[in-house]
Amino acid sequence: MTLHDGMVKTHRKRGEQLRRSDRRKTKGGMKTNELCLSMMSVTYLDNGHVQVEYRDSHSHPCHPRDLHHHPLSDKTNDCINRQLAWSVPPRKIWLSLRDDSYKGQNRYEKPNFTERRRKLHAAGIFSEDDASAVYLKVQSLMQEPHNPILVYKPHGEEMVTVPEGSEKLPLDVFLLAFQTKEQLRMMKEGALSIIAMDETHGTNSYDFKLFNIIVKDTFNLGYPVAHAISNRSDEHTYKFVMKAIRDSCPELSFNCCITDDDPALINALETGMETDVWHILCIWHIHRTVHANVRHHVKNSDLISAMYQVISAMIETDSEEELNHLLDAFFTEYEHKSPSFCKYLRDTFFPKAKKWAKCYRHAEHRDSVYLKRIPNRRLDDLLDLMLQIDEDYYTRYSNALNMERLPNKDLKDIRHVRGAQIATGHVLEEFPNHFKVKSQEKEETGVPVY
Repeated sequence: MTLHDGMVKTHRKRGEQLRRSDRRKTKGGMKTNELCLSMMSVTYLDNGHVQVEYRDSHSHPCHPRDLHHHPLSDKTNDCINRQLAWSVPPRKIWLSLRDDSYKGQNRYEKPNFTERRRKLHAAGIFSEDDASAVYLKVQSLMQEPHNPILVYKPHGEEMVTVPEGSEKLPLDVFLLAFQTKEQLRMMKEGALSIIAMDETHGTNSYDFKLFNIIVKDTFNLGYPVAHAISNRSDEHTYKFVMKAIRDSCPELSFNCCITDDDPALINALETGMETDVWHILCIWHIHRTVHANVRHHVKNSDLISAMYQVISAMIETDSEEELNHLLDAFFTEYEHKSPSFCKYLRDTFFPKAKKWAKCYRHAEHRDSVYLKRIPNRRLDDLLDLMLQIDEDYYTRYSNALNMERLPNKDLKDIRHVRGAQIATGHVLEEFPNHFKVKSQEKEETGVPVY
């Protein structure tokens, strides 16, 4: 039954000013151009009683579209709230109301569930002010048995927690670094092989950078072991993070570190840990840098393609002798065609060959990019999300160790990577649309692919 007071008006709180734009739902707030006798009036009396006046008579024919105004049953609301508390996506909640139990309750649209989820989340945050919410969240985490907060420096304020003996950061710097006990344990193991350091952009509305430290786990997959959120991405800022990690685990040692071509990350690591670390560069970033520079110095598209192909071969070759041969051949062929680009290679790129050439690496370590960008608006949401991701990583890794088997998703990723690494000469076209892929271990055997 639909109840209306018959007044032509929009919903307003008492004393609320009129809005400049109409924000009423498309279903309508009240009936317009009609006067209906149906109403319910509730009055709280001074003596504590509640007076209710109720008229169920309508002066107009009822229409199915009026069901939009009919409240959901308590059973349906409980079902929706329970699924929202379990973080069930709005679309799945919407689909779940299509079964026989709730067939008559499926008048909600997906945006309604999204809005209810937003309101439920807003009711559970520490504060509507993001800075206050982050501060309260950090204070709560610092009271846990294992304090995961490494460094916390609010914007415009002094350090809240900082490595002992560290100088103060400028007031306009925001820095929050954290590491769980499971991550610390994984870092002790993974740092003996290699660590990767990377910055993820676009994770929040303030454009603060998310700094990640990743190690290689038992299954040769990336495992995040520390995070930092900051509005500055320089050596002076990140060295505080490394100092805090060193203080929490003095016996920690590093074998090798892979980063992009920004020296700030490796410099922060060596300064904070007070040690020299073998440094190599991320192949993905190297290719991007080379491609950008060759396009800057060379304008002929055919020449760009030919030069880039030779440099890619230099990066990928496993032989130091072949690398030197390619270097000599490159300058012989292109020195007179693009002197400025060859000068850049001689002065800037080739002196770093031991950091980017595959022949100088003792294992297949290529990229430093492991975490995909997950956009958020608030920093407290980002902090909660990263802690949840870390818990998911640990649970999945522990289960994989116990079951001696990776989840299907990770197995699929590994198969894709291995497939992409198959040499072109091992894929033979026997006849149109029919191929044979040679075995990587026994070349005399193969697998037909149609």
